[in-house]
Amino acid sequence: MSDEVTTSPPRTAAGLSRGRKIRNGVIGLLVLLIVFVGVRMWSAASDGSGEAGTGDCLVVAPAPDDFSTVDCADPTARWRVIGKIDDVPKAEFNPQGDNHCDATAKAAFWFGKEDNAGYVLCLELLER
Repeated sequence: MSDEVTTSPPRTAAGLSRGRKIRNGVIGLLVLLIVFVGVRMWSAASDGSGEAGTGDCLVVAPAPDDFSTVDCADPTARWRVIGKIDDVPKAEFNPQGDNHCDATAKAAFWFGKEDNAGYVLCLELLER
């Protein structure tokens, strides 16, 4: 009588590498997704205008479209947002004429990407 020994076939290098390829692919996709979301969040956070809303006060940096929100009691605050109009294409915005703001606004700024609709901030000058 002879004893029969059965063994499972040895794992091949191709079998292991397939699993690793799948795992590495999933990890790679997750890393890309995290990087993409991080860049989008950084981009939104670095544009102070995205954070401004009605009632917020602003301090303007050297460029007129570069500003950040500050407390209205802050002595550097120069403007108060009195309105925000969404979905305005740049071609429809005219800061000297029809800027979509009411007559009480002393200034208006458009924000967005050149080929997409953006938004307009209507501003009043703070008296100091």
